[in-house]
Amino acid sequence: MPEKIMNDKADELGIETTLSFNHTDVFVKAPYNKDHPHSFNMFDADERQEAIEEYIGQEIDFDYYKTSGIIEEHYMLHNRDTVSLMIHSFDHYKWRLLRGMITGSYMKYFEPINMIKNYYGEKYAFEFAFLIHYAAWLLIPASLGMLVVIEMVR
Repeated sequence: MPEKIMNDKADELGIETTLSFNHTDVFVKAPYNKDHPHSFNMFDADERQEAIEEYIGQEIDFDYYKTSGIIEEHYMLHNRDTVSLMIHSFDHYKWRLLRGMITGSYMKYFEPINMIKNYYGEKYAFEFAFLIHYAAWLLIPASLGMLVVIEMVR
């Protein structure tokens, strides 16, 4: 039953209901593969959350509860295990990712950014990737500046 509701919601929103291969290191939307039915996800994190919010919103009138003062606001819950895995992954790959942004070999260290994309969405993953790229390229003038400061102190 929930699959039908989610399919109907995807059709209503105009979302392409292709599936994702979660077993790869890069999260890619792809058509269903009968050889890999276990690694099959109809929606990414944003689409799934939007469909769940819509379904729950049909069952519970949150606007009524907010206007009557029973609740102030409502938010979707986060999976703490996923967030801690993202932090651990970033701690593991941060220096390799910074070096990879300069040398161009960043794709093999992209796991934390893919995890952010899967959990928070492409917008935040792109911002995070840009900030890492920016910080990586700032290391070059910073190291030159440190050499100048050391030379001036001597």
